[in-house]
Amino acid sequence: MALLRFIMQLARVDFYNKVVQVICRITDVYCSPLRKLLPYNQYVDFATIIMAVLMQLLGLYLIYFLYASRLPNIADMLSWSALIVVGLSLRVYFMALLLTVIFSWVRPQGATSFAELSNQLVRPLLKPLHKLIPPMAGLDFSPMVLFFLVYLLQSFWRSIAFSMEIPLKIVFGL
Repeated sequence: MALLRFIMQLARVDFYNKVVQVICRITDVYCSPLRKLLPYNQYVDFATIIMAVLMQLLGLYLIYFLYASRLPNIADMLSWSALIVVGLSLRVYFMALLLTVIFSWVRPQGATSFAELSNQLVRPLLKPLHKLIPPMAGLDFSPMVLFFLVYLLQSFWRSIAFSMEIPLKIVFGL
C-alpha cells in the first residue's frame, strides 16, 4: 500500500478520488510517524518509499525465519527489498495499464473510481508515447508499446534479481 501511495504521488493522481482517499487513510497510520523524521519534498515523499522498503524487508525476514535455516546479512536483505519494491512498482504499472485498457473497452464513457485511478497512474507514461505513436484510424497503439516496455523492464529486473541470488520462489513481485 505504501508503494501504491508513492506511485500515486509521483503520478499526481486526483486525491479527491474515493479509492485514493481510502489508500491514503490506510497508509497514513504507518507513514505519518516516519514522515515526521524525513523531509517531504513537493515531488517525492521519502517516508512512503522508505516505509515500502522497510515493510518488504520485514516480510523477507519473516519468510526467511519461517522457511530457511539461517538469515542472510542485513545488507543483502536491504538490497533485495529495494530491488523487490522496484519490481513491485513495475507490476503495479502493468496492472494499472491492463485495467486502463479493459476499462476503455468495457466502459468507455462512464468513469468509475478505479478506472480514473488506473488511467491517472498510466497517463504520465503514455503521454510521451502518444507523441511518438499517434492514434491511427481511431486505434491507440501506445498501450501495446508500454506493455512491451514494462515487460522488458520486468525481465531485466528478474535477471538482476537472479544475479543477486534472490530466492525467487519465496519472493512476490519479481
